[in-house]
Amino acid sequence: MPATRSHDVIAIRPGLSIGLNDRSSITGYLKHNGSIVQNYTKGHSNIKDISGGVGLSMSLPSGGTSMSHGLTMIVISNRDPFTAYGSFQHAQSAVTLADSKAYNINSSGLGSVIDFTNTTTRSKYDAMQGVNVHGVQIH
Repeated sequence: MPATRSHDVIAIRPGLSIGLNDRSSITGYLKHNGSIVQNYTKGHSNIKDISGGVGLSMSLPSGGTSMSHGLTMIVISNRDPFTAYGSFQHAQSAVTLADSKAYNINSSGLGSVIDFTNTTTRSKYDAMQGVNVHGVQIH
């Protein structure tokens, strides 16, 4: 369990060859002590849906022994194969919700996804390495 509980950010950036066609399929969750304490859907104020991808800022609850979170987005592509990138950034000191949402999504960001617009905010996150997934088209 993290010692610092502030606003963490999780985001997905499709590769350049992927179109974001079905934006209504964006969902996220925060689970604490085995129970979902927050569901997020498109339009929720904590979800950032921008041209480069999708991100979610989550306020971590205090206490407890377990926590998990996720972000899902359906991507439709006519490219085979395609790549999508994901990043989770944990706040190492207090970050406001507004500051946690002040980012763009691009390859220059933390984890090659989350590009905070303020260098002070950027320095408050752990700069954890991102992940990438290669997919194939289903015919």
